[in-house]
Amino acid sequence: MTKKEQLLTNTQIRRYLPRDFDAVKSLIQGLARLYEDEFNEYFFNSLMQVRTLDATAGTFVAEYNGKVCGCAFADTERDPRGVLYGGISNVNIAEQCQGKGLGSALVNEAIQFLSMFTISRIWANINPNNESMLRIFERREFTRMLKVMEKYVDPFTGITRIDLKQGDIQYRTVVEKDLTEVKDLIRQLAMVFNDDFDPYWFDLTVQKYFQDPAAHIFVADKGGSIVGIAFAEVQRDPAGYSYGYISNIMVHPSARGQRIGTNLLQLAASFLGNLNVPKIWANVTHDNAEMQDLFERQGFKHKFTVMAKKTAFDGAC
Repeated sequence: MTKKEQLLTNTQIRRYLPRDFDAVKSLIQGLARLYEDEFNEYFFNSLMQVRTLDATAGTFVAEYNGKVCGCAFADTERDPRGVLYGGISNVNIAEQCQGKGLGSALVNEAIQFLSMFTISRIWANINPNNESMLRIFERREFTRMLKVMEKYVDPFTGITRIDLKQGDIQYRTVVEKDLTEVKDLIRQLAMVFNDDFDPYWFDLTVQKYFQDPAAHIFVADKGGSIVGIAFAEVQRDPAGYSYGYISNIMVHPSARGQRIGTNLLQLAASFLGNLNVPKIWANVTHDNAEMQDLFERQGFKHKFTVMAKKTAFDGAC
């Protein structure tokens, strides 16, 4: 038997089972330590129970010589633009099992699972310093699309006071009458990412930001016209901790160069800081040095590289 045949014989990639809990918990704890994140066992336990029952969530393990030593999560999510996309996260291989192709096998399994859904794109968060994992996705035609920027929130320094007036520009939370212009800016943002836009799903998903006190849309109102937007909400990581998430920062081309993006970012970060989250994440286009500089000047640092791949289903659903 060749070395490759022996490796395949000793390896099994399969769906997560409740008996795998301790092994997967240890792998996720390892990722939390790597990124200096918290780990909450109570919430992680609840999450794994939910994932086991959720047909749209795939949790996969790599078993080598009868021992679980790798995991990967695959999920579907619909963003405010109405696009349903797949996400691969928490790919981790125990140190003693690395170099045996388990990471590649888990990624293949996650991609195969997500291919069952009518999604237009698959995204994956990857440690920018993990060259081997970046290559695994590059070999599968993923390209570097975004940078996840992260900022820690110090509860003892207080929240920066934001000036809600800037000449003839007023910064405030969204109201129903703004949605037509907000929708137009989101449509423009989708075009920047070469993504689809589904107004039906936008109308449904945007209601969360009116009903959830931990989610807000902030707008820049210039003379009654909406010239800038930013979305802010609280999310929970599989490790169990809550974090703030800022997305969809968009300024109308006619209003750029007036610090509107900076002010919206500060307003969204201030809102999330008041909710006592330990950190805030935000996405920046991978090759947009100007936007990355904006975030860095506000104390954000590069945490993940987001790899993305278009699928055969090139359309919103």
